[in-house]
Amino acid sequence: MNGKRTDEAISDLLGTMLLLSVAVSVFSVISLNTLSGISLEEHLLVTIGGTLEGNNIILTHRGGESLPLESEVMFTIAGAQLNFTAGQLLDDKSKQDGLWTVGELIVYNRTNLTGLRIEATVVEVKDDTTLFMGILQHG
Repeated sequence: MNGKRTDEAISDLLGTMLLLSVAVSVFSVISLNTLSGISLEEHLLVTIGGTLEGNNIILTHRGGESLPLESEVMFTIAGAQLNFTAGQLLDDKSKQDGLWTVGELIVYNRTNLTGLRIEATVVEVKDDTTLFMGILQHG
C-alpha cells in the first residue's frame, strides 16, 4: 500500500453524474413538450330524460348546460329514423331565448305508438357529441 490519495476517481464520478443529469433534464423537457399538446376537451354536461305519454314522445331538459336549437333530435320508431332539430320541436315560448334550457320539453306527437320500438338520440352538432341515447319503448 502506497498511502497516497488521488482524486481522479472523484472527477470521473462527478462527470458521469453531470452527464446523467443533463440527459434526464433534456428527456424531461422533450416529454413535457410532446405530452402538453394533448389536452382534455370540455364537453357539455346535461341531463335529458325521455318518456312516452300516450302518443307523445317527450324529451325533458332536466339539468346542466343549455343546448343550442341546432342540436339534432333523432327518433327511431319501428326502425324508421326521423331527424329534427331541437328548434323544430320546442314550443314558441321555449325558443325565444335561442336555447333548449332546463325544464323545457321537446314533444313529438305520432299516432299509434303502441307496441312499437322507440329510440331517441340527442346530438350537439358543433362538437358532434351524443348527449342522450335511449330506448323509450321496447317493441
